[in-house]
Amino acid sequence: MTDEQNLESTNDDVFIAEADEFDDDLDAKLPAWPKVVGVISIVWGSLSVICNGLGAISALVMPALMKSATGQMQGGMPPVVTDPPITSTIAAILGLLVSVFLVIAGVMTVMRKASGRTAHLIYGMIQIILIIWGIVIQIGVQGQIADWVNQNPDADFSKSQQLGGSFGLAIAGVMAVIFLIWPIFTLVWFGAIKKTHQDMTGGVDLDVI
Repeated sequence: MTDEQNLESTNDDVFIAEADEFDDDLDAKLPAWPKVVGVISIVWGSLSVICNGLGAISALVMPALMKSATGQMQGGMPPVVTDPPITSTIAAILGLLVSVFLVIAGVMTVMRKASGRTAHLIYGMIQIILIIWGIVIQIGVQGQIADWVNQNPDADFSKSQQLGGSFGLAIAGVMAVIFLIWPIFTLVWFGAIKKTHQDMTGGVDLDVI
């Protein structure tokens, strides 16, 4: 009885060793970059969901808060502040949806799905368009604010804008550049460097594993 138990134990050890060796060989053949890129997309997308979610809430809530605060500020506020364009709210909501889409693209890439590459290309194009659109909207808003400030130089809002207006524009520009980095990378990486599903699998047929 003892000999049979030892034989079974030995066979189990051999099987486990062979399975581990097979997994090591598979890991050696599979490129590492899909997991790296996928995880970055998941993390960046999750952070963007939080930021864009707060932005969407702000776009919906802030106008009412600004209207209530108008009476407390001498000279009032620019109409574009208390009643911002609907395009700002639409852009914020679309940004939230695109961020969720990036998380999904990251998961698919970690799983080495061919759809992960396609999803990243779609994300890159849409995100760049949204960022440019957001910049255009912001320029229009800032232009209306500047005109109002010039017409109402003694208003409390105008005085605060003179102190922080330029700094705010600089921060917005820096943020736009930061948010452009990842979509541009995904377009270059998946559009010009890793252009096929085989690049994600290293030629290994994952369907038969």
